[in-house]
Amino acid sequence: MNNSNKVTQTAHKHSQMLENSLLLKKNGRGTLLIAFSSFDLYRRENGKFDYYSFSRREDIDILLVRDLNNTWYFYPGYNISDDKDHECLLSEIINISSQYQRVICVGSSMGGFAAIYFGQKISNCTILSFSPQVNIDIEYLNRHGDMRQRAEISIVNDRMRNKKQLNILNIDNPHENKFFVYFGKNDVIDSKFAAEMACNKTFTVSRLPYVNHGLIHVIHASNTLNELMESLIIENKLIDIEKNIRDFQKNINHDLYLLMPIEYDPHHCKLTFTLHVDFANESFWIYGGDISIAILVYNENIGRHVYHESFRVSKSSIKCSTLTHRIELDFSNVEHGFCSCEICLYRGNLKTLDIGCPAVYFQFEKTNRIEPVSIIRSNEKHAKDMSKKELFFIQ
Repeated sequence: MNNSNKVTQTAHKHSQMLENSLLLKKNGRGTLLIAFSSFDLYRRENGKFDYYSFSRREDIDILLVRDLNNTWYFYPGYNISDDKDHECLLSEIINISSQYQRVICVGSSMGGFAAIYFGQKISNCTILSFSPQVNIDIEYLNRHGDMRQRAEISIVNDRMRNKKQLNILNIDNPHENKFFVYFGKNDVIDSKFAAEMACNKTFTVSRLPYVNHGLIHVIHASNTLNELMESLIIENKLIDIEKNIRDFQKNINHDLYLLMPIEYDPHHCKLTFTLHVDFANESFWIYGGDISIAILVYNENIGRHVYHESFRVSKSSIKCSTLTHRIELDFSNVEHGFCSCEICLYRGNLKTLDIGCPAVYFQFEKTNRIEPVSIIRSNEKHAKDMSKKELFFIQ
């Protein structure tokens, strides 16, 4: 293959990467909103762009950005080892941005990292970043006990030559842009990130009560993100979002209880128990959307969904603000060893754990031993009748 064919193939490959990563909607406006998608394990299958609803706006132009490989936008192409894809993506975003008088970058988690990383290189840019990772260097994450998305982050670390790029605290900010960063106080690891970022005068850091790493879901569900964008786009100022979140939390607050005893069928590897929910008020149902119960089992730091059920409810069908539901779990596909089980509630797409409504946890051991060896443990303040603890094992 001659050099001209190689150049043509490379250009075509980069063109495909840009087509897969970017979605631009032009309305002929002077302001561009760049929205970076967050980590999504099924991004390649579902093909979604986060913040797609903003594309309906006609008062600004919209550039949606996604990384199908979940590599923090360092290796966004199909060939995950190609360093040039990142440079090509960065160059294209800067080129598009240069056509606008004003740019706003927004993103959460991995997308929040990208909003800061790319936003620093764009002139006249305001950056809104929600729950970003500050540094995705493996050694740094180990010190902070952050095991989230470790497989994908390891791929980036193994291929990255310039490790300085993994730490957004190293940004130069040559255009003297404004960075507004939001963290949830309820997340222990994000609180550490917030403390480090607050020491850097480049960033204006806000730590919001009641919420954790899923802060962006709360902001979406409470309509705060729309109000925030409206204020920034039209009036060029930010609103105080803490009050919105506080009011929203009052309407969806609840207590979740795991009722004892738990019944275990060793022959079919199934657990049966009753879950009870006391809602703070009936407006939980009125606020919109279905509710669902989701159960996740962690085994050796690997999470597996074992249960999900939705309930379609309406104001007229609710007689009281409680829910009691019988649940049967099948653990036959769970690996042997110690496991932690998390039970939480969703209101629409919002995980209520993200807004400070506690989940319920219990632990068990899956083993081949004949004798019962494990005990269910649940949050004492969120478990009823704990005197009836049940011994069980999973064969």
